[in-house]
Amino acid sequence: MKKVLVIVLVIAMSTALFGCGSASPSDVVDTYLSAFKAQDADTVAKVYSGNSGADLLSDVADSEEFPEEISSDFTDMILSFDYALANEQINGDTATVDVVFKTYDFGSMFKSVISDYFTKAIGMAFSGASEDEMEQVLVDLFSGKLAEMKEGEHDFEATATISLSKVDGEWKIDEIDDESDFLDCLTGGMISAVTDISDSFNME
Repeated sequence: MKKVLVIVLVIAMSTALFGCGSASPSDVVDTYLSAFKAQDADTVAKVYSGNSGADLLSDVADSEEFPEEISSDFTDMILSFDYALANEQINGDTATVDVVFKTYDFGSMFKSVISDYFTKAIGMAFSGASEDEMEQVLVDLFSGKLAEMKEGEHDFEATATISLSKVDGEWKIDEIDDESDFLDCLTGGMISAVTDISDSFNME
């Protein structure tokens, strides 16, 4: 009887050890997103195959379209996103996991700010306003909209798919393109909004 108990115990311990040794794709994505929210670059580096996994926000927050003076507030609000994982799919050494993001509707906010700005900028230009004065109007518009959004709740929801590959037996997130659905969902449709506005100016 004792031998049977020992064998059962050994099997149970081995199963537990092997189970803990390899995180699932969903576990890896969860670790990545939690570390991303905390801007924990060391943890991100352990589960991400790219070189700038914790710096993706710089593509938006530090862009020319976004005033430097309020990029910090914008980044903090983005990092407040909520998420849920779903639909894990494994195919050999590759996998995908869907991430449902909930955040602020930054895309609509951006379009509203740009529309208001151009309405005011036209009048200011004709009245001889300086470049600094016009830039300050843009900053004030962004600041006002962000302050309004902070008083509300997350009103944007979208799903992005994250791809993973096995590296040395462990799942790692594939490098994320800076124009991916992931970044667009993370920023509440901001990338799509910037693209739409840019395309409208490039129309022939």
